[in-house]
Amino acid sequence: MAWAFEKEANQGTEQAKKRGLRRLITRHCEGERCLRRWMQDRLQEIRDQDRDRLVLWLPVGFAFGAGATCSVRADDPALVWVILTFLALGIWLVCSLIAQRTADQRLATAIYSLGLFSLFAAACLGGGASGLLRAEAAKAPRVSDVKTPYVLTGYVEQIDRTQRGTWQAKIVVETLSRTRVEAQPKSVRIALAQDEPPKPGQKIRCQAILRPPPGAVVPGANDHARRAWFQGLGGVGYALRPCRVIDTSPP
Repeated sequence: MAWAFEKEANQGTEQAKKRGLRRLITRHCEGERCLRRWMQDRLQEIRDQDRDRLVLWLPVGFAFGAGATCSVRADDPALVWVILTFLALGIWLVCSLIAQRTADQRLATAIYSLGLFSLFAAACLGGGASGLLRAEAAKAPRVSDVKTPYVLTGYVEQIDRTQRGTWQAKIVVETLSRTRVEAQPKSVRIALAQDEPPKPGQKIRCQAILRPPPGAVVPGANDHARRAWFQGLGGVGYALRPCRVIDTSPP
């Protein structure tokens, strides 16, 4: 008798657990549906109210893409980024046309959202492509032989004093020994071996040791090679003896 009563009590407990679990699952599903419905309504509200202001996110995406090129290898082809930009623009155009002709409102909203995401991606890719194209436009030859002194002739573009009190000059290269004209750098920066520096605009001849601009000493430090790339510097180094002024008239 006691065994039957205990069995009946256990069955009642199991049924109560199952009913409680069903109610919990039902509440969870209802909560999920309510959350999904609220998110859809909120997205629809944002789309209706801020439709004219969504275009303001395009400059943000463009700047983000341009900044992302700082972590991209310099030899990555910019053409790939350009192709991806036009591909994303094509997806946005197709999604916009399909969303306008779709009768189902939920499907049209999803397609329209995909189109907006593609448009933002196109802005990011366009910014990246512009950064790579700018880097490609600033590309200039660099010196290769770092052991043998060069004899260079050029015009002084800029004179600066270093922290050690010496002078350094940025020189627009006219001729460079042992270097073909098409392979010589546009400009170089050298530390001068003289107390009285030449003036900007003067044409000088120097014998100097040149090497390619060095990169960052540690990760995250100032990248001299990147700055030199966009300044058109093809070499840095130091003069072995005082430079000689051969023409005082500017080019």
